[in-house]
Amino acid sequence: MELYRRRDVFVAPDEEVGAARVEVTHDVGEHTHDFIEIAFVTEGRAHHRAADGTQLVERGSVVLVRPGSWHAYERLEPLTVVNLYVAPELLHRDLSWILEHPSLSSALLRGGATTASISPDALERASEWLGQLEALPSPRRRPSLLGLTTCILAELVDAEFSGTPADARAPSPFVREAMALLADRLDSPWTVPALAQATRISAPHLQRSFRSQVGISPMAWLDQLRGEAAARLLVQTDLPISRIGRTVGWVDPNYASRRFRALYAVTPTEYRRRFWGATRDASGLR
Repeated sequence: MELYRRRDVFVAPDEEVGAARVEVTHDVGEHTHDFIEIAFVTEGRAHHRAADGTQLVERGSVVLVRPGSWHAYERLEPLTVVNLYVAPELLHRDLSWILEHPSLSSALLRGGATTASISPDALERASEWLGQLEALPSPRRRPSLLGLTTCILAELVDAEFSGTPADARAPSPFVREAMALLADRLDSPWTVPALAQATRISAPHLQRSFRSQVGISPMAWLDQLRGEAAARLLVQTDLPISRIGRTVGWVDPNYASRRFRALYAVTPTEYRRRFWGATRDASGLR
């Protein structure tokens, strides 16, 4: 299984978004990334495979994949996709407006892969913005990058992504605060009571609200964030696995290994063995 890294898709080390148009001429095997990928299908058809099954994608389909989650394409006819690449930490900072839109925020925030369809007009507009993002000349200024990314994501606010709970709604202010605290302080020894105290709400109310609005419990959300951070460190650094665990908040090595395996179905050691040094040409499908 291949791994695509941030350095392969972001033009400069300090950039957090990128785009690429890809002509798919052959099947694309199982692969994963350490960034969010949103693929807009502009031509052709393929079967998209992920952990939760196989779906047909065609013109107008949008495939969204979180970091660390694998997916693959089985081409049925010549396929063209335009990819948007986003660093997940942006969702709690410059792109926090997406939390106002339940289906889009649920797709972007929960783990795994999900799909949706958009109208021909929305696809045309998104493709135009993506082309401009890919073609931005150096130096690529942050306001331009974020502005174009906002325009692209805005075309998805009315899309109905698979797996979105029927009663999904925008997270309340205290749930957003809890999410931001967890994302900013991964290594803190969080518990639901401690998080509730920090957000000035009762622990039972926080637990119920977080689960209903985000789709998973606060501690499951924290494990997802820690797992993504650990996966990134495993392949981008030579830090000992025990130190990586401590860095992301999993102090006990045995517990860290169990939690990582629950997220990615492999141990941290096996994950590093599979992906260490793996890289792909930036013109390939991600």
